[in-house]
Amino acid sequence: YIDMNYASIYSISDIAEHLFYSREHLSRKFMQSFNISIAHYLSKRRVTESLTLLESMSVADTAYAVGFHSQSSFISAFKKNMQCLPSEYKAKRKQETESGR
Repeated sequence: YIDMNYASIYSISDIAEHLFYSREHLSRKFMQSFNISIAHYLSKRRVTESLTLLESMSVADTAYAVGFHSQSSFISAFKKNMQCLPSEYKAKRKQETESGR
């Protein structure tokens, strides 16, 4: 469910409601099964999906397209997961593409 709906999930409560669990129960079971919190997994999933979108979209448009509710939260999550800013990643990818021609 998360992988299919990452861009439209507003909160962990949305996931829990869809699966007919309490937020706490779902969070506990998810952590036990995957050794990562739902919030962290969702953030990582969104950042991963953003990588291809950044090649053709602005940072702000990409942030909203993958489900972040602000550009600043996207930038923070991106930096945490990729160890660089989205703009730096985008510039690096552009340079790699141009040098590969």
